[in-house]
Amino acid sequence: MLTEQHDIKDDRKEIAENYMKGWFTLDILSCIPYGALGEALLSKAQMEKLVLIKLVKLLRIVKLSKDQTKMFYYMHKYMKISNPGMQRLAFFALIFLVGAHITCCFWLILARIVNPTYHGTWAEHYAGEFKAGDNMHAYYIAAYWALQTITTVGYGDVDIENNYERIVGALVMTAGVILFTVANATIISIAADLDESGEY
Repeated sequence: MLTEQHDIKDDRKEIAENYMKGWFTLDILSCIPYGALGEALLSKAQMEKLVLIKLVKLLRIVKLSKDQTKMFYYMHKYMKISNPGMQRLAFFALIFLVGAHITCCFWLILARIVNPTYHGTWAEHYAGEFKAGDNMHAYYIAAYWALQTITTVGYGDVDIENNYERIVGALVMTAGVILFTVANATIISIAADLDESGEY
């Protein structure tokens, strides 16, 4: 176990107790095969309504914030990124990519929850391609929407068709504004640190 002071502890009892008090419950919930259980116990129609349960697995991503110190340690050790500002920027970029991926997946799931045939959803215009089993094409479109919404560009070529999508779109845009505010503050802080240290 790596502590916040970067000390390595090998006491198995202490490691187990620390794990049980921390991430054990979250890991257990994330490891449950919801898809397999649903197929065995529920009908296909019921499974369509409970698809969001699978998102419980994404809760493990919150561990990234807990492991920030550990990630900075590995950046310094293996990637030779020693400047604290650059470490923060790299961590922010990772969080941004993970957040964009989660938004993309949720956008795809939302269309299916609203209507399994995609009628009356943003995916209606692409339903033929989705039904053909081209999952990657569906992912590309959802990722395109997620990135342009998070970055507040909003070209408008992926239409929003119902109130559920409007609510999600508004939340993502709000999160995008907050994200860019944090990004600007981080970059300014990094530039100030580099200027004071005389590295550049």
